[in-house]
Amino acid sequence: MDFATFLDHRLAALSEPLSGGGAGRMIRHYMAGMPVVDVERTDPELLFGAALGLFTFARERRPGAASLRVFDPDLDRHGWVSSHTVIEIVNDDMPFLVDSVAMELARQGITIHLLVHPVISVRRDGAGLLGDVVENGGGIRESVMHIEVDRQLPETHAGLAEHLRRVLADVRLAVADWRPMVDRLWATVAEFEAGSATITADERAETLAFLDWLADNHFTFLGYRWFGLGADGAVTDDAGGGLGLLAAPEAHVFDDTVTLAAMPLELRAFLQRPDPALVTKSARHSTVHRPVRMDIIGLKRFGPDGKVVGLHAFLGLFTSAAYTDSPAQIPLLRRKIGRIEARAGFSPSGHDAKALANILETYPRDELFQTSEEALFDIAIGILHLQERRRVAVFVRKDEFERFVSCLVFVPRDRYDTPLRLAVTTILEESFAGTLDTFYTQVADLPLARLHFIIRTSPGAIPRVDFQVLEQRIADTSRTWAEHLQSALIQAHGEADGLALAQCWGAAFPTSYRERYSVLAAVSDVDRISAVASGGGIGLNLYRPVGASLHQGRLKLYRAGNPVALSAVLPMLEAMGLVVIAEVPHEIQPAAAGAAAVWIHDFEVESADGAALDVAERRDAFHDALAAVWRGDAESDGFNRLVLAAGLGWREVMVLRAYTKYLRQAGTTYSQAYIEQALCGNPTMARTLVHLFLAAFDPKGASGNTLDAEIQLKIGLEAVVSADDDRILRRFLNLIRSTLRTNYFQTTPEGGAKPYFSFKLDSRMVDDLPAPRPLVEVFVYS
Repeated sequence: MDFATFLDHRLAALSEPLSGGGAGRMIRHYMAGMPVVDVERTDPELLFGAALGLFTFARERRPGAASLRVFDPDLDRHGWVSSHTVIEIVNDDMPFLVDSVAMELARQGITIHLLVHPVISVRRDGAGLLGDVVENGGGIRESVMHIEVDRQLPETHAGLAEHLRRVLADVRLAVADWRPMVDRLWATVAEFEAGSATITADERAETLAFLDWLADNHFTFLGYRWFGLGADGAVTDDAGGGLGLLAAPEAHVFDDTVTLAAMPLELRAFLQRPDPALVTKSARHSTVHRPVRMDIIGLKRFGPDGKVVGLHAFLGLFTSAAYTDSPAQIPLLRRKIGRIEARAGFSPSGHDAKALANILETYPRDELFQTSEEALFDIAIGILHLQERRRVAVFVRKDEFERFVSCLVFVPRDRYDTPLRLAVTTILEESFAGTLDTFYTQVADLPLARLHFIIRTSPGAIPRVDFQVLEQRIADTSRTWAEHLQSALIQAHGEADGLALAQCWGAAFPTSYRERYSVLAAVSDVDRISAVASGGGIGLNLYRPVGASLHQGRLKLYRAGNPVALSAVLPMLEAMGLVVIAEVPHEIQPAAAGAAAVWIHDFEVESADGAALDVAERRDAFHDALAAVWRGDAESDGFNRLVLAAGLGWREVMVLRAYTKYLRQAGTTYSQAYIEQALCGNPTMARTLVHLFLAAFDPKGASGNTLDAEIQLKIGLEAVVSADDDRILRRFLNLIRSTLRTNYFQTTPEGGAKPYFSFKLDSRMVDDLPAPRPLVEVFVYS
């Protein structure tokens, strides 16, 4: 059956005590307030059980007080079950109940899953027992709430209920004293008219118009208190004359840690100013209606001699109408705006005048009330000067009592996002030694987004802040990675070249790269990818990250076009004595249409034998050697380990490789792999053998002398432990001594090294050379 038929059947079956007490009418009110989707997806028996349980709870309520319970429904005890914790409230119907309860739950981080709020008319006896639920508005109107929230721990139910009771008590105080507070306002108006003879007629008229405007549905009155100013300057408060939220003598308003009676300083500061009216923010968040800091409206009382004798303080919230009305129509604000526009002196029909009017029209309304005319003029003109410029600007206003700092931050609209807002919040909190109280954003179809931060501070503890430095910090934070890169490229290459590089590569780097590397690293990469993009081949960068162990490093390999196949490059790296731990590729797509992408392969590497990598001294030789192997100018074999192990260049390694090929041709019993092992195991000896070769044949004599190399070899050979290593090293020494000449130092017509290596040997001097021995022989390696 459908739910309506089910409900009719269940209500008809109610016992006489329930049906006669209005259970059916209340349950129908309850069901009428249920969202259709919840009715359709919930078991009808559970819905009926919840409604009947709410009626049972509402049958008794102490007059003038709220009934409230927090519980986890249980089938045995309550007749229905729910996966949520349930809050039920029965109270006299009055404004602000639902939104005040909801905002208290939100303040505690509790999510509402269902809220049903029937308003019913009832008859109760003097003890608060329910007699009947009546129709047509007869009886007492009561607000009944059923709220299902996140499941709460049973031990927290009592605390949650106590918080909600305090909120309901505040709502009752504010609503009960609303009429007395409005009457007090009108009495204050009459008093002001009679006793403000020392104030100019214009000031008095504007103040009275403002008070009329407040009473015309522009201010929700939540509290009132009178402060007296003695002849000695002491401030006292009328503890027994407070209304609403300020009825209790211990109530707080100006500061949430100091009672009114102990709070004379800021009142005295206002009372000493000529303004008859005060509009400021309380340090106290409202528990009624809206979860914001409450507004304070203060009006001075003047004695017969024209001197200030006290202050009427009204606590409350500006209504939504106060925020939607044009400020040019609001008393006090219209005069402030008119003076600012007159001081600016712009032609009324000009662009600047219209822009200034729009700035003031859209300026945060609370700030319009609280900011002095002088400060507002400076800020408004500063915003005007921004015009269409896409730059960061910060405007700061300190509360005169140092309870908070108001910061307007303008950032380019396309840069605004939640991470930026959080970063700016952190900067402001650090700068002013405070904490974020609230924030507001305005993102329109303008180049700049406006962020408004209220930073809660401690009086007397706000640091001195250099606002230019603060603005620069926020500007740096708001700049995109590409913009930081552009600045770094300009600094590295000059403005013309830097801008050209930034235009080509600024937006080319993917998110994976930007998250991993700083812009300084990117500047270095831009140089290499530019070279690769224009010249082909590969680019290389061997480096050691900060914090890496001595045997660890990273290698970036750059290639235009297609990515490098790991199966092609890994054997080359392993042959050079490196073990690849991980690889991260990045595709860099230049801005030019049709331009080929450049790939950056970032390898995490370690030395295969665990020895320290001398990155600083040997990285260039490593780059040259790996590039030569990639081009095919050098073989990829174990001799390449000597580049990092011995600090040899790839052509110097080629000398040892060529002699090895000769030994193998001459019939040595040692394999090439064994000879590689012997040389790499004795890197100092391998390097000295090459130095001997260079010293012996360098036509310019710039490679040292052979005597020093011979002495080092002699000493080194004495320290070699392995007999095979000793024999192999001596064979290399013998071959170098037997060499008569070489083309190693010859160049091509273009000035480069020849693509092959040859040497001429005196065969009679070569040890263990099988017969028949030629007189001389030439060996060519390519």
